[in-house]
Amino acid sequence: MKFTSSKFKISTPPKAYMIYFISPDSWDIFCVFNVRKQHLLFHCTDKNTDFPQKVNTSSLTGNNYKCSSDWLLNQGKCYWFSTSFKTWKESQHDCEKLQAHLLVIHDLKELIFIQNTIKPGHLGWIGLHITSEGNLWTWIDEHFLDPQLFLVIGPTDEKSCAIMTGSQVYSEDCNSRFNGICQKDTV
Repeated sequence: MKFTSSKFKISTPPKAYMIYFISPDSWDIFCVFNVRKQHLLFHCTDKNTDFPQKVNTSSLTGNNYKCSSDWLLNQGKCYWFSTSFKTWKESQHDCEKLQAHLLVIHDLKELIFIQNTIKPGHLGWIGLHITSEGNLWTWIDEHFLDPQLFLVIGPTDEKSCAIMTGSQVYSEDCNSRFNGICQKDTV
C-alpha cells in the first residue's frame, strides 16, 4: 500500500498512529495516543497541571501495570509531581501519606524518563540527601549515589538535599521550598 500526498510519496505505512482527543466535558484536556511496536505512549495535558502527563505502558498485550489517578506510569513504577512548594522533609512526608517516597533513581532509563517529563524551568525534590556521616549523597533507601549515573552540582554539607530539573541535579538547602517528585510501585 502506498500513502500519497500532493507534495510527496511514502512507500511504507507510518510506524505510528496518532489520535487527538479533547474532552467534551471540560474542553481543557488534550491527548495524543501513539501506538508503536506494541507499546502505547500517550501525552495528556491539563491547564491545572504543572507537569505534562506522559505515560509509557510496557505493552498493549501484557504487563498491565496500573497507577492511581494523577500518577504517571513508567517501567512498573508510578510517579506523582507535586504542585505544592515544601521543604525536602515536608515533601517526603507528603509522599509517605500517598504510600510512596521521594524519587529514587538507580538506572539511566528512569533518569531519562524523569528528565523528559519535567517541564523546562520546573524543579522537583528527589530522595537524595547528604548524610552526616562522610558527607556522601545517599538515597532515602540508604544506597549511595552512583556517580556514573549523574553528578550533583553544588555544595555537599549536612543541610544539602537534591532537586532535579529537566537536565541537571542540583544541591539545595533542605529547608528551601520546591515541588516534590513521589514514586511508588504499581498496583
